[in-house]
Amino acid sequence: ETGGRPFVISGLSQGQTGELSLQLSRGAARPVVVRPEVEEKQSTESLFMAQSPMEPAAWQAMIGAWQDKAWNYLSGERLDISVGAWKKPDGSLTFDETSYIAFMAEAYRRGDANRAAALTQAVRSNSPDKVSWRSVPFAGRTAAAMADFESAGLLATKEAERKLQSRSVELFYTPGIVPFLFDRCPFSLAQESMNFAAQADFSGLNVSTALKLLSAYLDARSYLADDKNPFARVLESADRVVAPAVRRAESGYFLVTGSDGQADTLTGLEAGRVLVRLAEATGKNVYAGMGQSLIKAMLGAAAEDGSLPRSFTVREGLAIPSGERVAPPELYERIAVSPYLPRAVSFYKELGPGSWVWTCAPALTLKASQESVSFKAEFPVGSSHYMAVYGVKPYSRIQLYGLNYNMDPGFENYNASGYFFKRAAGVMYVKMRHKAQAEELAIFY
Repeated sequence: ETGGRPFVISGLSQGQTGELSLQLSRGAARPVVVRPEVEEKQSTESLFMAQSPMEPAAWQAMIGAWQDKAWNYLSGERLDISVGAWKKPDGSLTFDETSYIAFMAEAYRRGDANRAAALTQAVRSNSPDKVSWRSVPFAGRTAAAMADFESAGLLATKEAERKLQSRSVELFYTPGIVPFLFDRCPFSLAQESMNFAAQADFSGLNVSTALKLLSAYLDARSYLADDKNPFARVLESADRVVAPAVRRAESGYFLVTGSDGQADTLTGLEAGRVLVRLAEATGKNVYAGMGQSLIKAMLGAAAEDGSLPRSFTVREGLAIPSGERVAPPELYERIAVSPYLPRAVSFYKELGPGSWVWTCAPALTLKASQESVSFKAEFPVGSSHYMAVYGVKPYSRIQLYGLNYNMDPGFENYNASGYFFKRAAGVMYVKMRHKAQAEELAIFY
């Protein structure tokens, strides 16, 4: 170091006791080069100039190739579909909800509704108590599982209120916090939280917290106008915090979050998805190239069964995979593209706060007037799925298949559509058995 400026020396080797010696090549000393260390002040655009977005067909083919591997893992010899269970390493069989969700989303995507129905029948017969809110859209058990979900939501609301009262920015690091506030909390809490977000001190972000705030920005776009989005001011963290953590290795680009060069796979996949969404929101293709590069590098390390290393250590231009691996069920929702994955569909803009649906229908549209609200869901003909519809007001009548239907607590037991309404909570649990690809739930006031 000279005058406080560090220099980089190459061409020397360091022994165990710290002494330096010349490097030899074929008996001759390699040249010794001393140069000042240059701070990396390149823009995101220059760092990723070569990483333009992939062609859509190539991107889809890459994701599709991994989904083929994941499907073989989920539907292969590990699965005993007759009992709705997967074989563990010790040979025992057990129901695994994460595997079940991934199997169902992928089976329907592939047009294999018969196997999906067979697995669901086995799960409902042998493991109904293990069906949580996560898999309700496929398996039902709606009233019990969603009641647990709703109770947990009340506790989460109290926790959000506590963080807001203490003015803790940790509130916004909670995954999915923006949809939670607008769809599941009192509207006053959502408003106060957005006011706090506009004033909160978000300095000192690391990669993990920057990604969470960028996700909050993207989610808030579904609820607020662009000029009212309090998270817009964190957009610069994509360039200032996230981009510098992306390191290049021989096998591609990795998001390094540890001082030892560790790149966590699940965090890298999350970053990839956030950056791709950010490109769509901002029109900056450099983010799509960066995000796709992260996902591509990790999928390049996929085994034949679709598993990925739990992490990589990026050092001296190499990405060294860890021995521990992540299986396809845990990865599926982070990588796969399937319109049948269970998700929350918000109708905040159409119907106001608290109006949303938990569903696996690949398409769900709304038609609303002063007299009625109609939800149109698409699903394979002859198949059934379940929905939890929140924000339902007291009504005069309900129609399914264009016919007036009465409420029935045992609605899930019939080979037809049906529903149950919890008036005090404003939630309706619905089974939709599809005689046609598109079926309608009509609520008249």
